[in-house]
Amino acid sequence: MSVAGQLGLVSPDADLLRAAEERWSEWALAHPVLGSAPPPGELHAWMRTLDFGPRNDVVCALGRLGSCAGADEVPAAAVLAWALVPGAVNVARRLHYASPRIDELVAAQLWLEVRTLPVTATHKVAANILARVRVAVRRDLGLAPPSDAAWSRSTVLDPFDPAWSAVTEPAPEPTPERELRAVLDGAVAREVISDRDRGLLLRLADETRPGDCTRARGGLVSRRAGQAVAGQLHLSDRQVRRRAARALDALAGGVTQRVPA
Repeated sequence: MSVAGQLGLVSPDADLLRAAEERWSEWALAHPVLGSAPPPGELHAWMRTLDFGPRNDVVCALGRLGSCAGADEVPAAAVLAWALVPGAVNVARRLHYASPRIDELVAAQLWLEVRTLPVTATHKVAANILARVRVAVRRDLGLAPPSDAAWSRSTVLDPFDPAWSAVTEPAPEPTPERELRAVLDGAVAREVISDRDRGLLLRLADETRPGDCTRARGGLVSRRAGQAVAGQLHLSDRQVRRRAARALDALAGGVTQRVPA
């Protein structure tokens, strides 16, 4: 299938191009440069006859309309992709030797570039989009060195490659509750706090609500949580919060003796 076929933009009758044609006059109110352009289906030939300046202005307008960072108009993104299909076809033709699915790779990258185009882009927008498509596809095919540290440590694999069977599932992220218990267990083992203080802090954590966490000490010494735990332990609210504050100070300071009872 061709690049245009992969994008679903084989002809001017494509649904997204028809939708763009219906919105064209509305878009031209916000971007007057579009008022001098023909309907989307005629852009290929029209843009080839224009000087660079007017052509770039039309591309910029479509880019701002179609980018997720701009007006997020998918039909406008389709028009821009449609206008750039001839250039994308040239990219695919030059890289046809590298993959039997080159049209699919180029089409996917073209769509990503169009949808993520910065709204501040103004300089040779069409040429820069196609250049980024070529660089990204070459990188994905292993024909160019990685552009950043993360890519340099990565290996690109087809999802159906047998090598995936050797990839282990990442360990599940620990829950906040498990992390808290691990910290407190370690503090008790090092005699930073007592086991009694550990139990108190866990009770307070159970009574803490999301709104409390914006307060000092993560909300563990809030009056509401203190009163709830005081009723459970038959202590006063002040006693609970004072003891919790001392235990938290010990944790923060990393002292090596028990907090006094």
